[in-house]
Amino acid sequence: MSGFRTRRRATVAIAFTLGLGLAATTIGTVRAADESTPGNAVAREAAAAAAAERNAATPTDPLAGPVNAARYPLGPGDVLSLELSGRVSRQTTLVVDAEGRLNLPELGVIEVGGTTLEVARTRILTRLRSAYPGARVDLRLVGLRQFKVFVAGQVKTPGVTTATAATRASELFRGPLELAGDASRRNIELRRRDGRVVRVDLDAFAYLGSAADDPFVEDGDVLLVPLRRDRIYALGGFARPGEYEYAPGDSLSALLALAGGLQPGAERHAGMLVRFADDRALDSVAVDLAALRTGAGDRALEPRDRLFARTPVDYRRVRNVIVAGEVRLPGPYAIDGDDERLSDVLALAGGPTAEAALTRIQVFRRGVGAPERDIEFERLSRLSRSEMTDAEYTVFKTKLASQQAAFVVSYDVLQADSSAFDVRLEDGDYILLERETQSVRISGEVKRPALVAFAPGRSGCDYIDLAGGYTQRARRSDARVSRAGSSQTLLLSDAGPIQPGDFIWVPEKKDVNFWGVVKDVLLVAGSVATVIILVRDASR
Repeated sequence: MSGFRTRRRATVAIAFTLGLGLAATTIGTVRAADESTPGNAVAREAAAAAAAERNAATPTDPLAGPVNAARYPLGPGDVLSLELSGRVSRQTTLVVDAEGRLNLPELGVIEVGGTTLEVARTRILTRLRSAYPGARVDLRLVGLRQFKVFVAGQVKTPGVTTATAATRASELFRGPLELAGDASRRNIELRRRDGRVVRVDLDAFAYLGSAADDPFVEDGDVLLVPLRRDRIYALGGFARPGEYEYAPGDSLSALLALAGGLQPGAERHAGMLVRFADDRALDSVAVDLAALRTGAGDRALEPRDRLFARTPVDYRRVRNVIVAGEVRLPGPYAIDGDDERLSDVLALAGGPTAEAALTRIQVFRRGVGAPERDIEFERLSRLSRSEMTDAEYTVFKTKLASQQAAFVVSYDVLQADSSAFDVRLEDGDYILLERETQSVRISGEVKRPALVAFAPGRSGCDYIDLAGGYTQRARRSDARVSRAGSSQTLLLSDAGPIQPGDFIWVPEKKDVNFWGVVKDVLLVAGSVATVIILVRDASR
């Protein structure tokens, strides 16, 4: 019985040992098969690459172009692709670790942080070619890292933002980090981690496209935006005249470039530099602006320097007028500002059409209706007629008439050989020929206010009769005519012949306060009686 148990235990031990060996063999076979299967290897490589790219930060903004390998500095988070082809075929995704190192398969760790992509590529490929003779080796940058950049000073919300090594300083000033209104644009400090300070000049980059004045940012940079302090000026005949912020090292040629150069026609050899000799006195220096392009006569600028360029007032000055309405060829026309008259431009426009209102050609002159501030006119315009004296009312009417922007001329008058009304045109004049309106409008205190067909020879009273005549409340002596085109208002008795488009207005009688009239009559009668009594007593 004991012998049987002993044999049974030995059999179980052997079976267990064989089972372990078979399991180990099976695991090894599966592992070997897995490693030798190309599909599985590719899947693992793809999974590793995807994981690396997920862990590595990639830029959110599009790149301006290919990365310059000679200038791009590698750092933690950059993603590279190592590719071997030929006798050995392999693709491996590599990520620069937090210490700035790359772990290369079978070669170990290589320091790349802070070196340019070109230097790191040369160093790595040299070692790989010696380890894999005959194989073609390539190292590519496939993902850019992101890092923090700090922005302080005169921005709307100082703080931190993310950037890549392909981001320029100007790209950071947007959103909450937008420059404040009093911020400097030409003296921004870009402080590097190694202690270097680089000046950022946004105006030089914006106006001149100077990439050197808008450098790429690096890991941990601090952008400090100071207040805008000193100014320099380019005034007169420059393409972009105005005020510019002063930056150390500015010169006459630099200011000329910022101002866009000289306008055509500007005096190129007669510029003037004006600067303060002391707290009050000024110094003036003649400047040959044309020579500055060659570097001759250039000189350093100081804060508050002013550079002047002169341009002849009439140099290629563009002068246009516009003809609109009932002419055959409406549109803008050029004038030289000396001899073009109204009739000349109307002839260029093909003359009036058959429907034009020939008696009221309107000329609108720019600026006539927008005079300088007149305090007296403003005061009078706030008063009612009853609050004005007769003299004030006359002054008010005169000033109001002087602001009339439209002038009316008859075409028949223009055809005269020597017409005093054929005025010389000025730049910006607007000439309008309206369509003739063959009607007259009558309104106010008439029985049937209406639009009546115009007929030559009819008087104002004829048109009022056609409108049913006056009402009982009409103030006949004050009936008026407003002329078409000019809006000039005349008494109907003085207007003369009615013209097409005229407007006849009959005002209403004023309401009479009976008791007020009685009171005034009694008051006057009492005053007269008092005077009579005094005279009689005096005569006795």
